[in-house]
Amino acid sequence: MQQLSTISNLANTFNKSRYLIAAKQTLSSYYNLCLVLSVLIYILVNATFQLTRNALHIAKTLPFSEKEIWLSQKIFKMISGLFIFEIVLIVLIPSIKLITHNVFYCFILLVNFHLIFLSLFLILDLIYDFILVNVRSNTKLVATFMDILFVTLVSVYAFTARFKVDYLVGLIKFNVGKLIRFSFFILLCILIMLNTITLILQPQEIISKKNKFWKLPLIDFKNIIEISLPAIIRTPNFAYIFLFTIVIFLFSSIYNSANDTLNNMMFVFPLIGVSGISYSDATLKFRKHFKLYNISEKYELLSILFTGVVILIPALVISLIKLRNLDVFAFGFSIYLSSIILGFLLPKSYGSVNETISSIIILIVIVLLSLTLVKAELLYIIICFLIFILFMILKKGM
Repeated sequence: MQQLSTISNLANTFNKSRYLIAAKQTLSSYYNLCLVLSVLIYILVNATFQLTRNALHIAKTLPFSEKEIWLSQKIFKMISGLFIFEIVLIVLIPSIKLITHNVFYCFILLVNFHLIFLSLFLILDLIYDFILVNVRSNTKLVATFMDILFVTLVSVYAFTARFKVDYLVGLIKFNVGKLIRFSFFILLCILIMLNTITLILQPQEIISKKNKFWKLPLIDFKNIIEISLPAIIRTPNFAYIFLFTIVIFLFSSIYNSANDTLNNMMFVFPLIGVSGISYSDATLKFRKHFKLYNISEKYELLSILFTGVVILIPALVISLIKLRNLDVFAFGFSIYLSSIILGFLLPKSYGSVNETISSIIILIVIVLLSLTLVKAELLYIIICFLIFILFMILKKGM
């Protein structure tokens, strides 16, 4: 976005016909970016949204109709996803002037971005609901497979097909204003149609209790990391995040040079640290027994820190190979510690929306932490501060 903003200052010096082609390609690129983000945001929200037993009991006992409960769930999921989408739009807005300087068209363009998000959200919701209702058994396994499938498809599109689409849109004979107006009309019609279909069919929302852990055999370490490591790597969140990084790494390796792949993965491998968000909920039920096993706050803190080093080995390796320092690893470790703290503050078992909210907050934290990469020394100060905060949380027995 910074590079696009720099280019936009030189846009007036371009040849008019070439500038028109570039503007249309940029418009298509924005639409494609919204498409990819919408799919990923839906998967994030849908995978983390889960009613607790208390919430399910309240929903069944209070005098609300099934339609009201169904509609409230849909609206809440959509608002949660829209909040994440708005955060991304804040970054995108400054570079819209690359497409048009007309205030009216800029407004319509922002509306189009939201129409893309809402339309894709409704489409995916319909697909998930209808498939899971018809499957009836093994819904968790099917939902996981669908998540993996859509992440893979959108990754393939993001790395390959979207560039061809951008190129073809640049060759269309319409000007940018006509394309914006035409896409607004089409997207609005699609959204109205999807809303109508959803309200008429009212597909049943499948809500099932999700497993906290995968049945994953582990080596009996008999050392300091055996407290925290199983609690993190056995959770579905770790599997999803690890799979996501593998998919990105494979596609980047196929379509980019080794140097470009390393550059890309410097910002992807640190995201493995987000899996720390599950630690608190994973240990919630037996934390009160830690003292019986002589597990002190200091010992648990050391276990958490060592576990963070273990799961962030890819970030550590790429940091040493590419930069000859620990900056990338420090970035990932700060994300890991922030995730652990957020998990304690908003444990999933204590609220239906806690995991969704904590996922949204950690995205904001990642953006803020990425700003410190300009002056990497700040990361090490932040890590020390986060370790102190985490120790105080463990001491209070949260």
